[in-house]
Amino acid sequence: MSYEGAKCMLSRTVDLHYTSDFLSFGQFMLRDRAVRLPLLQRLVIRCRYIPGEASIGLLLTVLPLAFNLYHLEVIPLENASPSVIREMSSAIVSLTSLRHLELGATERNLANIYHVLSNIRSPLLSVVVLLPLLGETPRRGVMYSRRRDPIFLLSHMKATLEQIEVGGLATFGSYTCQYLRVKKFTHPTYEQSTTIMKPIISSFPNLHTLQIGIRATHARPSLSPNEDIRELRHASKNTIQQCHDLNKRDQIMHGRWSKLDSFTGTIIDAYATGLSCHVATAHLYSTGGKREAELMMLSTILTDWQPTFLRLALKVHDPAGHIRIFSSSVSWPKSLATLELRVSIVKEEFYFDEYFNCIGRVLATTSISALRLEVRCANTSWNKDETQRGPGAWRANCQDPDWDGPDAICWTADALLQEDLPQRVRACMRSIPTLRQVTLLWARCWSTVPDRVIGIDLDNVPYSWDRPGEPSDMWERWGSYR
Repeated sequence: MSYEGAKCMLSRTVDLHYTSDFLSFGQFMLRDRAVRLPLLQRLVIRCRYIPGEASIGLLLTVLPLAFNLYHLEVIPLENASPSVIREMSSAIVSLTSLRHLELGATERNLANIYHVLSNIRSPLLSVVVLLPLLGETPRRGVMYSRRRDPIFLLSHMKATLEQIEVGGLATFGSYTCQYLRVKKFTHPTYEQSTTIMKPIISSFPNLHTLQIGIRATHARPSLSPNEDIRELRHASKNTIQQCHDLNKRDQIMHGRWSKLDSFTGTIIDAYATGLSCHVATAHLYSTGGKREAELMMLSTILTDWQPTFLRLALKVHDPAGHIRIFSSSVSWPKSLATLELRVSIVKEEFYFDEYFNCIGRVLATTSISALRLEVRCANTSWNKDETQRGPGAWRANCQDPDWDGPDAICWTADALLQEDLPQRVRACMRSIPTLRQVTLLWARCWSTVPDRVIGIDLDNVPYSWDRPGEPSDMWERWGSYR
């Protein structure tokens, strides 16, 4: 292969899924190592099953020689022998060019992950650590372990790290370490790890962005409407309410951030943090539970944070068009300038009259200037109605265009095609005196861009638009939340 051909191939991320990939990739790289090794920059190793050392030997030869490699992801090598795990760990430690590293841990290789993170020579800027989960949380709560404490695990890299993501069962204790350059921290969800903010606030004094839930927040199921979410328990023995109260007290006694630029996570996780500083941009997901409890949590969050930008995402199981967390009883802050509301409709029926009336009624007393409404169908084959149990829980699902063709049935699309949506947008604009911009986007199930985008902007040309959706509409920017 010519130099230009090798350069084109290795300019993209090299993704190795199977043990056969290890052999062919190793042979390819070593066949002209002087030319090809300097071209390797991004490598992902996803293979979970490695039958023997021979299958990975060439890859372990290539890895330490890749002196321009700056992005490396290694998914847990669950069935690898201890010697392979040790060699892989040594190869990663020896690299000096890495700027981003992602490591997946299992119970068997947790010690090796600790070795890598404690001895790595590369000046990492970002790191992702996926810790193993426990099969069943002990009744007395998860005990503290330094090998599961991200603040301790990553302390070797405190001088260079700017972004940290942690998934799985992490534990936090009294250990703190100053990560002065870290601007973004991603914390595991309440199901996986207890949210203790004191060491996080102390260790990341210059944090800009806090996210809870790594990558798949939108995929979490809805909770029963009879479940009091304040009494849900963390991975520790504390309830959400106890965790909130503890974090509140700690911030009063030991200090807090003065502000955050943004927060992303569920309403439950946001409430558990007990944050009392200004949060400029809030992206919140509803997971359901008792309505009055969730409304209380949302009101507390908005009162404490006083955001200027709020994005709410939720699944709707009620065909009457009722938006359960969209209520005049919520303390909508005066600071709020932009609101984005994403509604994923799970039912085959939805009454849009009530939906639009509810929005106008609730927001009439606010002072928002920009409103974005997203309506998406989530009535897909795997979306069981989580508010029902037993026989009859499956509904009439929409059809997949990839399987059923361009005329595949989508109940939400059929209903919206009967609506005068430009008139709906104009009515919404009239009902909220301070509004300067309204955008309505909708899509049938399975879509990655909106089917239609309708909007009014009183301050910018064009003043109105009605067009098909496009990738720049950022339909999938926060996940599908299906």
